[in-house]
Amino acid sequence: MARPITLPPPEAPPVVTPSTEVAQPSRYRRPTDVLRLIAGALVLSCLLALGALLPRQLLGSGAGVATWAGPGSEAGRLLVALVHVAGACATALVVVVLLGQRRFRLLATLAAGAVVAMVAMAALDHLVGRTPPARLTANLDHRAWLA
Repeated sequence: MARPITLPPPEAPPVVTPSTEVAQPSRYRRPTDVLRLIAGALVLSCLLALGALLPRQLLGSGAGVATWAGPGSEAGRLLVALVHVAGACATALVVVVLLGQRRFRLLATLAAGAVVAMVAMAALDHLVGRTPPARLTANLDHRAWLA
């Protein structure tokens, strides 16, 4: 006589209970972030409105010029030196921080962007011409720290 086929008893389906945990956002946004965004938008709006209301006095030929900081004066040379130092320090700081945080891909992207900007500037300089204005050429004989 043949043995009867027996199947194991059916298992109960797993019970799925809804999760009571709320998914955490990937970045916590503080209320001050929104306040800073609003403050920045207000400042930008005020400056744009001021530029639209007084275009000739602020942006046109009637705009005021600080004559005390001309290119030949001590104040002008000091401002140029401060800009050179600030640019070099900012570049070094970005490189050090990105290397410290091991953000190599971001550093490579920034370096590639700088190379693209350099090539675009060289191409634009070649297309437009290399003849600088006479007033600029008169001030190029001053020694600058980086140039």
